Amino acid sequence: MRVLFLFWGRRGAMSQHLLDIGAAARELPGLEVHFSVSTGCEQFQEIAATGLPLFAVDTFSGPLSLMGRTLMLPGLRRRLARYIRENRIERVVVAMSHVWGPLVASAVRDAGAKLTVVVHDAEGHPGDPTGVVARWLLREARQADLVVTWSRHVAERLAATTPIPRERIRPLFHPLLNYAADGPAAAARGAGPCQFLFFGRLLAYKGLAVLAAAAEMLRAWGVPFRLAVVGDGDLGPLADRLAAAGAEVENRWVASGEIAGLLARHDVLVLPYLEASQSGVVPAAWAVGCPVIASRVSGLAEQVTDGVNGLLVPPGDAAALAQAMRRLCEDADLRRRLADGVAATRDSLSVRSYLRALLEM
Repeated sequence: MRVLFLFWGRRGAMSQHLLDIGAAARELPGLEVHFSVSTGCEQFQEIAATGLPLFAVDTFSGPLSLMGRTLMLPGLRRRLARYIRENRIERVVVAMSHVWGPLVASAVRDAGAKLTVVVHDAEGHPGDPTGVVARWLLREARQADLVVTWSRHVAERLAATTPIPRERIRPLFHPLLNYAADGPAAAARGAGPCQFLFFGRLLAYKGLAVLAAAAEMLRAWGVPFRLAVVGDGDLGPLADRLAAAGAEVENRWVASGEIAGLLARHDVLVLPYLEASQSGVVPAAWAVGCPVIASRVSGLAEQVTDGVNGLLVPPGDAAALAQAMRRLCEDADLRRRLADGVAATRDSLSVRSYLRALLEM
């Protein structure tokens, strides 16, 4: 089977996902993988270096280039359709929709290929500025032969809130993100107090105020711990509050080459989200052997099995989060058991398992 995996975004985890797809595809006989990525993609050079066939696209980097490049979409549609026909592509899988996607999707089907679109969010997240284009992006999924989600929660929300027929929506799972090519690096973690990490875009729906309150409780209880908050976004007054609670805050975008090392230096990933579709940070942490504490909400509750590969707490409950953090600070055996649970989980979430399941649909 000849499959083109498409991601025209510039930043984020999907470029690593494509690299993982390329590596896994080499282990699956009869599968020929092609890529279509933006030349502005953060990991473009790494993707090109795989040697797999590549249809590169010049997208845009701001409002001015958006207008100019969008005028070239008719030509891009023709070139994409020609590439699909000439390479006898049977299936195009959109790893994450781009704003041009709804305008280009019909070219895939006109060229004779089946279109699969992976939908990560059925609705925008509160306070997330990208949410304003969420409904537009779903227009691409409405044209697809198959819509794949990475949680049952998103599949149910799509079925409930869009005209996409339920029988075309298929939930899978969020595969591992292997930023560390050589696998788990748990040995990189040092001795001393338990080290917690919040990592990702700093947005209100991710419950950073809850995390700050939990850290304050731990300090009041005299529990030794370390907390790092790393990511890009506007913390506002929470920055001072987190710092006062002892957190180390790095407010910046983290390049893909830094992610594995960052995760491997910490004992536990913390996701105090108030709501979620699913989390890409969880499979990235699990790829390096790091367990998680997460809110029991939506797709996160599907990803994490309480007491096996992490701990689940009620969303918005700072006291419950603090108690879970305290348990892990005071019980090294529990941390090891959860790390063992992560190791046992990895095979079922491997990119090869994901790829097989996807192509069987």
